[in-house]
Amino acid sequence: MNIPHEKINLLIIGNGFDKAHGLPTGYNDFLDALNTDSNFYKYMKKEHEEKIKIFKNSLDIGLVNYLKKTKNKKGWIDFENEIKDIIFSVCNFTNILTKTAGVLDKEIKYSIETINRASFSSFLFYVEENSIHYFKYASLRSLSEKDLSIFYSIVHREIESLISLFKEYIVWVNLTCTDNLEPINLFYTIHITNILTFNYTDTYQIIYNPIKREKINDDKICWVHGRVFFDSSGDIVMGSGSDYYDRKYEDFLDLFKFYQKYKYHTDTKYLHWPDCYIDNIDYFDNIFIFGHSLDPTDAEILKPFLISESNIRIYYRDEDEKFQFEKNLLAILDKDLFMEKLSGENPKIKFINFEKNM
Repeated sequence: MNIPHEKINLLIIGNGFDKAHGLPTGYNDFLDALNTDSNFYKYMKKEHEEKIKIFKNSLDIGLVNYLKKTKNKKGWIDFENEIKDIIFSVCNFTNILTKTAGVLDKEIKYSIETINRASFSSFLFYVEENSIHYFKYASLRSLSEKDLSIFYSIVHREIESLISLFKEYIVWVNLTCTDNLEPINLFYTIHITNILTFNYTDTYQIIYNPIKREKINDDKICWVHGRVFFDSSGDIVMGSGSDYYDRKYEDFLDLFKFYQKYKYHTDTKYLHWPDCYIDNIDYFDNIFIFGHSLDPTDAEILKPFLISESNIRIYYRDEDEKFQFEKNLLAILDKDLFMEKLSGENPKIKFINFEKNM
């Protein structure tokens, strides 16, 4: 292939890109908006009266209440891991209960009375405290298979409702928060030809198309986790961040990210960018990574780019974030590749402090 003389530059972005431009798209931003005093709630009440009941019900008890109590600062990776832990703990619930057989062993009953609570996850403690919500027609002293099935259904429905609310939240962000966003100087100075985005928004195009008077063609933008449109349509990958799977989790299969990618036929356009993966993995002169955590759950997508001979620049905010990126890169690349790519006089992968280069 004849590579054009102009630079071919890939931008890989995650949620930190939107956050750096002032958009409230973080995990905690979303949770904070799930209350009846928020502008998001007012928007939902005005525009989606049929969905406001789901919204209000989610605030009183259940998954949203639990996530608000346990939220922390690591962003959407925390959400993915939290959903994974909830699914795993729910599906293993029967294994830590006391099991007894009824008359002629025809009916199995489960009891929480004599259980060793050291084996409880934080979510199961929450379930126990709110048993009237999760086991409406049963006592924790005597649970049937049907009671447990209902319990699974409630948790599954609450995760689905949360994802549905998030899609509406992204629409609200696009409608109300994208005017007059401040551009970042860095993106004035680099010419971007391709974008690989893990976000559900179109922030780069909204901000920089008018300023730079250039539009990146749709076939050069890949939405690997899906995209939310203004009518809240669009299938998105949002669920358990673990690719580990066992048959016992089958009631929650559709909430695993690997299955969602299959089910929704998510965007794999990057696989077909000219010779990028097949004949010439070094198709890109430069790769810029901004606002992505480099978490190993995305290793399958990221690694081919990271091991290429492209010049890679990873932007970070502070030393703690840089160290976390280094740990994640080590998990993706292994020790030998890590040293090869990041060491020496002219390493292919370099870190740049974003705040010092604004």
